[in-house]
Amino acid sequence: MKYSRKVSKEEAQKNAVFIDKPKLKLFPELGKEFKIKIGKKNVSAHINAVSCTCVGPEKPHEHYYLHLFSSLQFKKGQKVSISKKSPKSDFEMKISK
Repeated sequence: MKYSRKVSKEEAQKNAVFIDKPKLKLFPELGKEFKIKIGKKNVSAHINAVSCTCVGPEKPHEHYYLHLFSSLQFKKGQKVSISKKSPKSDFEMKISK
């Protein structure tokens, strides 16, 4: 399993990574804390849902974000890659410019 994206200005401001709805199934259930290995550190994380009306009030929906319990700060333009080699392995995150 692999999920990658470039950090947007909004994501950098929220210090969170947007998760596409079809990719949610690759991650633990909403709100459940899990570990991600970043370099040599294991960091706690979770995915939460945020209500949104960005396509108009007649089409309310949710956006999903990965939040880290860490002092790590995402920056606009960084590429974030999240992978998991097997169902029993830990998640790993790589961040590049």
